[in-house]
Amino acid sequence: MGSNRRLATTRRRVAGGVLVVLACLLVLGAGAHAQEAEVLVERLNVRAGPGKGYPVVEVVARGEKLPVEGIEGRWVKLKWPTEAWVYEKYVKLPKDFAVPAFSDAENAFLEWAGATGDIEELSIEDKGVIWVILKEDRYATKQGMTEIAERLACGYRKETGYPGKAVVTVYPPSGPDSPALARASCE
Repeated sequence: MGSNRRLATTRRRVAGGVLVVLACLLVLGAGAHAQEAEVLVERLNVRAGPGKGYPVVEVVARGEKLPVEGIEGRWVKLKWPTEAWVYEKYVKLPKDFAVPAFSDAENAFLEWAGATGDIEELSIEDKGVIWVILKEDRYATKQGMTEIAERLACGYRKETGYPGKAVVTVYPPSGPDSPALARASCE
């Protein structure tokens, strides 16, 4: 049931002011191999549908490997005998697995953010939740990093029409596994 067909566009990297899609792939598969996601949190609820409103059908533990089938929004569909879904943020997907596409409004924001010249890498984790890695010369002061984060948070709200609070976190060049260097929001 469409389990071998995926379209992905997740994170964008800004190189020389030009946005480049990191992961954009369409897999149509006669010979697609089984793919697994690793659980990253202590306990993860597996739900009967793609959302918190669906009942929990099982709880899995950190390190377990889950067979994955596809993605809808930020939810990963599992290859199980029954309908089963997990939130994408709590699993590590295979590098070649498709991840959710950005909306047109989010793509407009990404284009705008790339044009600022401040960003090396940017990821929209959820609505209004963004992290960035800045260009090397933008790490001079915490105040400067915070100002860039605030400008990006307000730019996200303006470009996407998002009515809620937008938060941008600045990470060092080593990435989001390192401690954050600055954070700002816009309401």
